[in-house]
Amino acid sequence: MKKNFLILLATLLTFTFVGCSDDDDDKASIGITGKNFNIDKTFEVTAKDNNAIVIVDITSTEGIENLWVTINSPALPDAVLAAVGLVPTFDLANPGELSVPLTGIGLLKAGEVIKGSKATQFNVSAFMPMIARFGQQGPHKFQLKVVDKAGNSLEKVLTINFPNLAK
Repeated sequence: MKKNFLILLATLLTFTFVGCSDDDDDKASIGITGKNFNIDKTFEVTAKDNNAIVIVDITSTEGIENLWVTINSPALPDAVLAAVGLVPTFDLANPGELSVPLTGIGLLKAGEVIKGSKATQFNVSAFMPMIARFGQQGPHKFQLKVVDKAGNSLEKVLTINFPNLAK
């Protein structure tokens, strides 16, 4: 009986540790979190001057390969983005010819190398008053997709709304 119990226990442990997998293991190596806010909820800019600190912390234990950003905002249509040298979707880790305009508008720090780094920040704080000038409540969405050197990826959407602006 003791032998049967040990075999049963060993079988159960094998299924528990080998047979079961956690689908989020690969995603755990990547983090996309709002600094002092929940990125999974809409960020409400309520200050009268429309200023807000909106920083997203991005981490990767394997190192960042790509940091794709897609801007979807009624205040920043393709024509407005093009006027400042941008496109709606770009890779902050591999900015290429966009590095000058990205640095100019503050999305990329001068000399910053994101590719291969294990941590960076996506800071759109300087955009808040600019977006508000267009008079659009929102939603203003910044879709972030991080791909690490191991091929794992994680996507989150930073959604911003200006409830004090007229509809």
